[in-house]
Amino acid sequence: MLNELSYNVGVFSVFKNHDQIKETVKLLRDEDGNLRSKKEFVKEARKLSDLYNKRYLSTEYDQAISAARMAKKWQDIERTKDLYPNLVYVAVMDDRTRELHKNWHGITLPVEHSFWKTHYPPNDWGCRCTVRRTDKPVDDKGVDVDTIPNLPKQFNINVGQTGKVFNQDHPYFNIPEYRTVADMALRALLRYQTTTYYKTIKNTFKRPLNSEIGKVTVNNKALKEALSQPHKNGYLKNNLLLKLKDVLKDAYYIGSANPKKAFDYYVKYHYMRVADFEDMILVLREDPKGGIFFYSIVDKVKL
Repeated sequence: MLNELSYNVGVFSVFKNHDQIKETVKLLRDEDGNLRSKKEFVKEARKLSDLYNKRYLSTEYDQAISAARMAKKWQDIERTKDLYPNLVYVAVMDDRTRELHKNWHGITLPVEHSFWKTHYPPNDWGCRCTVRRTDKPVDDKGVDVDTIPNLPKQFNINVGQTGKVFNQDHPYFNIPEYRTVADMALRALLRYQTTTYYKTIKNTFKRPLNSEIGKVTVNNKALKEALSQPHKNGYLKNNLLLKLKDVLKDAYYIGSANPKKAFDYYVKYHYMRVADFEDMILVLREDPKGGIFFYSIVDKVKL
């Protein structure tokens, strides 16, 4: 979930930057289509920058924090729904709260109810609503929850289920060149990871790490290469490298193979699947003395 949220916010940032650039280009000409002077252009561009990087940024920050907290809460809700099968909608009952949200205050419905798929908080910009787990009886408070109107599309979701702080219905995403910008966003995020993560994790694993098949040595060369190696879900793969100690501890052995060519420095490959991820497989190499070394994370292997 953390990976999904961080990736979504990263992609959103690239689309936001793309939108701001387009709007800045428009400022080169005034309302009559005449080319602005440099002084006039800079003046208008600064106004636009304040709009995007102060007003919008503050709102987007609050939304990201609120959504992340509610996503975390949903994981707890799913984990404990046998004990607390229902949820209570909780609004902040003051003059800043939307009347629509006040109307939902106290509604108690099963965790599995469709209401939570579309009206789980946050339900608008600056929404402060939340939910509370409970084993108290269902109570719809007289609201017809089965025919309740939809929220604006970008809020008509459950962030805990989608992992999206900003979903595809946000105006930044609704552009003809969506695929081009999305690909650019992915490349930018992967480039950021490869240039910054290595600084974070190099020299971190000074002692061998525990795994199901024994102690595993992790060296800087392998970490650097693993960050750069292609993977169909490269963003998640790189994030897993930050948690390699826990990843190795929880991974399970799926098989071994001899190298296609003979090498002096390693004699066998071992493969371990990362828990909960079908397309995340740890590749370990064994040297002639029986030492096991981390090599990479791949999306599939032939055994």
